[in-house]
Amino acid sequence: MKKKVINWKVSFFVLASINGIIIITALISLFTLFQPRDNEESLLIDDFKPEAHFTIKTTRDELNQLLALKLNENPNQVVNYGVVLTDEQIEFETTIPVLSTNMGVQVNMVPEVAPNGDLLLHISTISMGQFQLPQHIVLQLLNDYLSFPPYVNVYSAEQIVHVIMSEIIEDENLSFYFERFDLLNNEIELRMKVH
Repeated sequence: MKKKVINWKVSFFVLASINGIIIITALISLFTLFQPRDNEESLLIDDFKPEAHFTIKTTRDELNQLLALKLNENPNQVVNYGVVLTDEQIEFETTIPVLSTNMGVQVNMVPEVAPNGDLLLHISTISMGQFQLPQHIVLQLLNDYLSFPPYVNVYSAEQIVHVIMSEIIEDENLSFYFERFDLLNNEIELRMKVH
């Protein structure tokens, strides 16, 4: 009987090929094991962000105290103005220079909660000393002269002041929005969302 002699080179290449196939198969298995799944369960887990909602109920007097504190916080403010909530409207008072004299301006606004929780203040009356100017002109003068916070937008043509609640707090983990702003019944309700 003749024995077949197997060349060592052929044996080495066969063994190396088998090892290579095993290593490649193992790597492919590991990559597919750790790939994100495209099913609904993984999407729900990835999109889930824990949030907590809190309701804050306050009154006109408490909100007036907060407004007074916030307005007096900046002693270097060039122009002083005041905001007071009454039982029917929001009153804004300030002075602006007109013809080398300071002219008193009073703006009365009726609040409305927008669907997104922002506050829309509709101008009901404006008085500027003895001048009889159209309301949108006085609003434009106020907007040009006063430096309102970035979350307060004045739309003089529409006679609306828009308070953007999402921009009041600079913390990205907190947001506030109004649920109710009823001055007549003294019921003011906000929601705080922690995310």
